[in-house]
Amino acid sequence: MPLIQINQLSKQYTCDRKPFFALKNINLEIHKGEAVGLVGASGSGKTTLGKIILNLVSPSSGSVDTHFTGSSQRKSMQMVFQNPHSSLNPKMTVYDLIAEPLIIHKIVKKKCIRDRVIELLKLVDIDEALCESMPDQLSGGQKQRVAIARAIACEPEFIVFDEAVSSLDVSLQAQIINLLRRLHKDLGLTFIFIAHDLAVVRSLADRIIVFYSGEIVEEGTTERIFEHPAHPYTQELLNSSRLITHSPKSYLTCSEQSEEFRGCPFYSHCPRAEKACWAKRPESHEIESRHWVTCHLLKSEVCS
Repeated sequence: MPLIQINQLSKQYTCDRKPFFALKNINLEIHKGEAVGLVGASGSGKTTLGKIILNLVSPSSGSVDTHFTGSSQRKSMQMVFQNPHSSLNPKMTVYDLIAEPLIIHKIVKKKCIRDRVIELLKLVDIDEALCESMPDQLSGGQKQRVAIARAIACEPEFIVFDEAVSSLDVSLQAQIINLLRRLHKDLGLTFIFIAHDLAVVRSLADRIIVFYSGEIVEEGTTERIFEHPAHPYTQELLNSSRLITHSPKSYLTCSEQSEEFRGCPFYSHCPRAEKACWAKRPESHEIESRHWVTCHLLKSEVCS
């Protein structure tokens, strides 16, 4: 049984009185002990999915089924945010920030709280001498380590890391990735790591899920995604750090294009798009064991 099972999940918002889908028909399973990378451009729906799983945002349709052993879902799930500067209370010391979840959820006895705080600081490579420091006295990397220590203080069964290294410089990113890899191994953490850069998740994730415009376009093991990327968008992510800017294809007349669009969401940017890509939305299909792609062209072996 998966730890988290997502079924036909959609989230619709309204912008300028026009509805749009932040997520559309997402089906996904996350198993205990997995490190799953969610990759895609800003606005592709990655963070929205993370917030829905944590019950911070309600879906428009579909469901999220969780199978945690603990009685408190809030204790079982935690989130580490992109910006450590705003995720930590500036009026609390490092000690208080980490002790707070221990007290709220009664993780340890009162007399053991300090020892547990110091233990958690050591886990994230923070010197206990910083216990009485305020967040604004810490570097960006230290702040994110404190945020991670605070998240794991609850002994959660699942964590969402939302662009947790994107605000750090390259050297600090590598340090945090190495820390998360060690915690994943030592603590058996199950987590989603959200990023817009495939390279960031390469050494961390067991499985990678590629999002485009609120939909999953490719899913597979990290090794498979990097060695045999199948979807044109995944290939572009691997080849470039920015989205491609090809002109939209124009196989049909202007009057026909004014109708409600029902094709592939990547159609207007895809360098290989065909008429069928405009006319019908592709379905996800398994091309190899544990490797799924949502693309018409792959079925016709154009992308192979």
